[in-house]
Amino acid sequence: MVKKRFCLGILVIVLVFGMMVFGCGDDDDDNGGGGSAFIGETLTLSEQVWTVSWDNNDNPKFEEFKGNRTGLSASFRGVDIGGSGSITNGQLSFSIGTPSELETVQEYFGEWSDAFNNFNISPSNAGIAILSINIGNTGSLYKEWFNYYDEEEVDYIYVDRDVTITGSAKTTKYECDCSNCDCADWDGDCYCDGSFITRNLNLNLKAGWNVITSKFEWNESNNTETATVSAGDSSRARWILQEWGGGGYNMSISNFAESSENVKSNNNLRSLIGSRR
Repeated sequence: MVKKRFCLGILVIVLVFGMMVFGCGDDDDDNGGGGSAFIGETLTLSEQVWTVSWDNNDNPKFEEFKGNRTGLSASFRGVDIGGSGSITNGQLSFSIGTPSELETVQEYFGEWSDAFNNFNISPSNAGIAILSINIGNTGSLYKEWFNYYDEEEVDYIYVDRDVTITGSAKTTKYECDCSNCDCADWDGDCYCDGSFITRNLNLNLKAGWNVITSKFEWNESNNTETATVSAGDSSRARWILQEWGGGGYNMSISNFAESSENVKSNNNLRSLIGSRR
């Protein structure tokens, strides 16, 4: 699983990204966006589903899921927004039109202003929903790729009118007292004195469903995390099955924590970045 690295000194900036829809693109350009995010009025998904486990060195192992699941639906912030689908022999089939519930884009994205310079949303009163796929009350699906240090995540976004979200790159430095450090990772190591960097942001979302991809890259040598948000899908991300109860627990990177309060209490701040739907 991705290593936990953040100190409490960067809590504010992480809380900002905790509510983001961060996925990742395949290029390393400094300008987030640029490509086409638009899908259409209806989102139709048909892809292989995967499960993930970890070896003794914390490296993920992705395996094709071969089973069946029914009763798939979509939600946003825990509220049902419609949609239906199933998994048959490991193949996801899901479709959703206009979500039944929306928030304003300002309500959802507004706090990004602390993470970017010259941040702007236009229009700020547009309606928005972010897709989460649920499997009844027993599981969910997330589209991601990750390794020990880095993560890519895909998010499907509905807007009720064209929206532009822009911002310029920003570096936030942080430090903490390692003699009394609450920012230990899974191995108990303390990571202090580093930076959180956001690249230029330029998302042009069209009325209907859109897809964005983002990349989190960790440089252990200087304790620096770099986040890039861009338009379009990720070639490496996969639909990962997360289930609980009975047959065990297949966890996606997005849901190590169940809520922001849980994240803060456990100091798993990297998890908070991913638990945003």
